Amino acid sequence: MDKIIFSGAYKDWNYSVKFDVTNASSMDISYILSSIHKQIENRAFCYSSINCEKIEKSILEGNGIENVIRYLESKKPGEWKKFFSDAIDKKELIPVAETKFICALLSKNEIFATMHPQMINSPINSLSQELLENEIAFIAKYKDWIAIKKMSISNETKDYEVAGILSNINTTLVRKAFDFMNPNREMEKLAVTATRWKRKSFANLANALRQISSSLSGNKINDAYLLKHVFENLGFAPYANVDMLIQAYPDLKPIKPRGRIAKG
Repeated sequence: MDKIIFSGAYKDWNYSVKFDVTNASSMDISYILSSIHKQIENRAFCYSSINCEKIEKSILEGNGIENVIRYLESKKPGEWKKFFSDAIDKKELIPVAETKFICALLSKNEIFATMHPQMINSPINSLSQELLENEIAFIAKYKDWIAIKKMSISNETKDYEVAGILSNINTTLVRKAFDFMNPNREMEKLAVTATRWKRKSFANLANALRQISSSLSGNKINDAYLLKHVFENLGFAPYANVDMLIQAYPDLKPIKPRGRIAKG
């Protein structure tokens, strides 16, 4: 049986879900992956030791890309530095705070830069799934795609380690949710043009978003794919990911295999 399972419990949080995807369509798979993504992402931020509530409360509800651009331009670099410093207890967590801010800003303005369940019309229903004992796990098998990501949980497990495995899983969910919907890859070229020669800064991000705003067609999948690449190209991934944690928690950095790696 082809299936997708997520199971995780840590402290006061638990979430488990299972889908039989033997007869599922690619659209169903994208729906499932984006649903799990929305369930686990904020936990990745919360366990990373930043003040999520402080960041979220600082952003007013809005509507549309223009409001996002205005907010990004509302502070000078020094003001942004202080803003993020107030939400963390060590400077190495600034990339995490920035990523949480981007996600919250987009959400409060009803802008998608990742796949979201409400973008997809899928009839697929979940099955009951008991929590797997003492581990956080994502297991997926659908046709020729197989993904297994697991981490054991014990009394010695640290919050940031849970943030790490959830961020790792989340990155896969975001990428594959787009892959299964087959967005227009020409969006990547538009993103490259808008971000070329620009360094990482909110001012440059606002400029790039203004540049591509006329290319947002109303096709939610292609628009989200375009925005994802604009943010990524300027160093602001619009989703929880392991890279945002590495400065603060270098032991989360994946170990590269020794020797030459075959191409292909």
